[in-house]
Amino acid sequence: MPPPLPHIPGWSLAAMYRPAGAENEVGGDFYDAFPVADGWMLVIGDVTGRGARAASITALARYTLRTAAALTNDPQIALATLNRALLARRDTSLCSIAALTLSDDPRQPVRMAVAGHLPPLLVDGEEVREATTSDQVLGAFPEGEWRIGECQVEPGQQLVMTTDGIVEAEGEEGRFGEQRLRAELVGAGNPAGAVQRLESALRAFTADRLDDDVAVLAVARSAESAVPAPLVGGLSLSGDG
Repeated sequence: MPPPLPHIPGWSLAAMYRPAGAENEVGGDFYDAFPVADGWMLVIGDVTGRGARAASITALARYTLRTAAALTNDPQIALATLNRALLARRDTSLCSIAALTLSDDPRQPVRMAVAGHLPPLLVDGEEVREATTSDQVLGAFPEGEWRIGECQVEPGQQLVMTTDGIVEAEGEEGRFGEQRLRAELVGAGNPAGAVQRLESALRAFTADRLDDDVAVLAVARSAESAVPAPLVGGLSLSGDG
């Protein structure tokens, strides 16, 4: 299981991770949150494969991102560093990532870079839209550019990131899909509510059977929040929820 989410003053976080497979073999989805200069970085990602190979790529991704981000506080440089590390492996190792940098001052825009991943969704009451665009996946090309997007998150709004396991989940009606994903987020008032809605909808849609891992990470501005809760039953909360 991913580590518990940290307490980040001025921000509220919630996350969910559900592994797939009858024996819950180690998969390639992950999320992380760690301090950087003047703020925090949140990442969510998906690597190729399953089992021990996926675990090794996930570990490489998490610790490379943590090291590069701590040194530079720049999601763009962090992705470029991870791209070089993946290309240095002898096998084909692809990784899709969405990375957000939160300022210690929640009034400042959230900076983000996306590599081959579903873009973060900005949830604003009845409106749900992409907060930025996605660039090329990591580990495919030695020369790549990952643009920095900015999104002002106002009180009452939130950013929600998911791995593609949720939109590609299969049920009797076909794929869960992006349209259903956005519809479930309409009106979600806080990160905990958004994550719980998606988890409930996914369980009902798939009859609680997943073919791929699913991870969700949501963040919003908040008042000073309570002590973070530990990861229990696949749901982790931080902030006032």
